[in-house]
Amino acid sequence: MVIRVLRIIWKKMQYVQESHEQDKEALRIKADKVRVDAQRVDIEKEMLHLETIREEGRIMTMDTSGMNEKERLYFENLKDEILLYASEVW
Repeated sequence: MVIRVLRIIWKKMQYVQESHEQDKEALRIKADKVRVDAQRVDIEKEMLHLETIREEGRIMTMDTSGMNEKERLYFENLKDEILLYASEVW
């Protein structure tokens, strides 16, 4: 009878330990996922930043001499906004 009770207790302890290990593994996986998601967000932010720099460079070097007045005014205003933003950031 005592041996039977000890076996039951032993099995329960094994179950609890296995359950605990599974919980630890699940938490590790979730932590890894959060880390990967954060890295993905950082990469996307950097890509957006590079795209913005590329587009601003295109606008800043754009030749507006062949444009009509409205187009020229639009792009000159964009250039002014880019310069203003750049001066505030630096």
